[in-house]
Amino acid sequence: MKNKQSLFLILCSFFVLTTTACGGPKENTSTSSNPGKEIEVYEEDGSTHHEPYYITNNFGENAENELIVQWQNEVGSKYQRVQITTEDDPDFIYAHNVDATERILELDPSLKLGDYPARGVYRAEVKDLEPGTDYIYRVGANNAWSETYYHHTADGKDYEFSFTVSSDPQSPAHSDMVNTFRAANEYDPDHRFFYNCGDLVNDIGYHPEEIISYTNAASEFNRFKVVGAAQGNHDTYGTTGDNVYLFGEATVFNSFLTFPSNGFETNINKSNSYYFYYNNVLFITLNTLIEDSNYKAQADWLKQVLETNKETGRAEFIICTMHIGPIGNRYGDKWKESPIRKQYTPIFNEYKVDCVFYGHDHTYARTNPIVIDGNTNLATFDTTPDEENGVIYSIVGATGPKFYGEDQITYQKNIWEVRTNSKDQVAPGVFVNVKVYEDQLLVHAMKADGTELDNYSVPKKTR
Repeated sequence: MKNKQSLFLILCSFFVLTTTACGGPKENTSTSSNPGKEIEVYEEDGSTHHEPYYITNNFGENAENELIVQWQNEVGSKYQRVQITTEDDPDFIYAHNVDATERILELDPSLKLGDYPARGVYRAEVKDLEPGTDYIYRVGANNAWSETYYHHTADGKDYEFSFTVSSDPQSPAHSDMVNTFRAANEYDPDHRFFYNCGDLVNDIGYHPEEIISYTNAASEFNRFKVVGAAQGNHDTYGTTGDNVYLFGEATVFNSFLTFPSNGFETNINKSNSYYFYYNNVLFITLNTLIEDSNYKAQADWLKQVLETNKETGRAEFIICTMHIGPIGNRYGDKWKESPIRKQYTPIFNEYKVDCVFYGHDHTYARTNPIVIDGNTNLATFDTTPDEENGVIYSIVGATGPKFYGEDQITYQKNIWEVRTNSKDQVAPGVFVNVKVYEDQLLVHAMKADGTELDNYSVPKKTR
């Protein structure tokens, strides 16, 4: 019992979470083995509970002490919550309880978003965690709990770490993504999180089972690491016909994925952007599936986030992610590359963003650090490297099974330092591993079969 006494003292001293407790009236109890110590006890609410499903997670704004968890359950499963504690409390005896908010995924038929049955969507924000600490958590209520999930908080500004970027599972099933993620774990078992640059499914409108397939496949990995994402064009489908993208619409997507509520637009039914800090890195996700009228608003938000970071000097590296990037393929006008390039690349230059990772094109490509003027004609663009002011743009490949070669997409050949030319060069899937050191980023683009596609370093800039 000595270890549990020590654990309880630690939790009392440091584990003061700001969210209110849930479930029913709280009772304070003391035990003879822990005299004077309080254990959180909650009365059962008397309602019927079901085991939670479609569990997803992400960091809060500060990965050192915030975690966001979202899941679904049957409508009416009240008092759903997260229970979280440290790893040496496997029975959750000293767990802290964090309330979940509830909303109902009940689609308006006029939106034509697909046939999704009504479910409760539950979301809990866990705060005031300790940096560099291993936690376990579960979600649910009463006796209907999920499996145990594991979470390691960011260590702090001066600690090295690594993470993995991928994109475009875009499939009714997700075995290729699973194989690629497993390869990423084998390549770097200690990487801290996955980030997926969108198109999680092929058709989120006509085929609701696809986002369920993605969520179930991702659960193998988000039990142990955060799996974040951006929304892709295939994640916006309605059911009014083939290739009908609903720019600005994210009702279904946001019911299966979660993120901090700090974007330029926080309406749960809209396409969202967000950011978080992990150690000495600022991660910013732009949503490039927004309505046309919002590109400027998102640019203003982006600039404010970067200006705040400049004033505080908090991050030493800046990574931006999105689905559709500012430079890509011959169908750029259809995919809004022009407003993306016009609105965002001057801001990337001004604030010396290090890397912009994105997907959409199902290939791998990477520039040198370059300075793009938002109105520049890419066909005649000067690609002279500028390590201090330039930004590296990279299409991070796909996790399968859909890959593109030059026979399908014509790229602006002059702008890329490295790029693949055939489907075989990116099959059976690609992931990008980024190691963060005090003075540089080391990036390796790897195929799921172990073949290296690319490697490069990004020296720390003067900010």
